[in-house]
Amino acid sequence: MLASLQEKSSKRLLVLANNDVGLYRFRKDLLAALLSAGHAVYISLPDGGFVPELVQIGCRFIDTPIDRRGMNPLRDSKLFHQYRAILKEVKPDLVLTREYHWIGQRHRKRRLAEEVRAGAL
Repeated sequence: MLASLQEKSSKRLLVLANNDVGLYRFRKDLLAALLSAGHAVYISLPDGGFVPELVQIGCRFIDTPIDRRGMNPLRDSKLFHQYRAILKEVKPDLVLTREYHWIGQRHRKRRLAEEVRAGAL
């Protein structure tokens, strides 16, 4: 992926995250490498203690409030529309997110709970 990004000049990258801690601790080096390669990196997440450090290395911060434990479809719909507006404004060449992992984790937890209830474990 990085090789294909280096083929063309500067790209706009948008990173969607639900908190700053994981992004800073586990993706800071990736973000720094993308920035040093000349790409514009936008981060969309709720404001937190590590956001200033991410901005200091060159990320462009978009404050995006997220209810991390929410189950309210109206709030989720609002977040979806916020993401659409961000995509329209930033016009990224690439969007990075970990939502697929969270959904997979949720599914595995649900399946495990069902197996426990059924007495399979």
